[in-house]
Amino acid sequence: LQPNKASVDGYDVTASTNMLSHFLLTKELFGQLEHASKNNGLARIVIMSSASGYGGPALDPTFFQRRGGNLGESTHASYARYHQTKLANLAFCSALKDRLESSNNNRIQAVACTPGVCGTD
Repeated sequence: LQPNKASVDGYDVTASTNMLSHFLLTKELFGQLEHASKNNGLARIVIMSSASGYGGPALDPTFFQRRGGNLGESTHASYARYHQTKLANLAFCSALKDRLESSNNNRIQAVACTPGVCGTD
């Protein structure tokens, strides 16, 4: 868990790492995903979440504002920051999926997964 500190851009480090980076990467690669889906038939955006996204308070948008999101220094606050980012990833995935469907873009899929509960060989 990350300490309560801000990135150079003024955002909470946990928010920058766990959520804002997913959003930015998707935004930056979206044109490439569209191109790939036209050539190969399908592209998929996989957003990492966590089961902890279901276990806490509702999403607090102020947490993701610049110089916002100070939830304190305690271990509980560290988990609260982590929870907020994973819940935000679920909200981002849901909104992205809705936008893709409403634009009739069925070549790009948006899915969220919780790696801690995925079966592997």
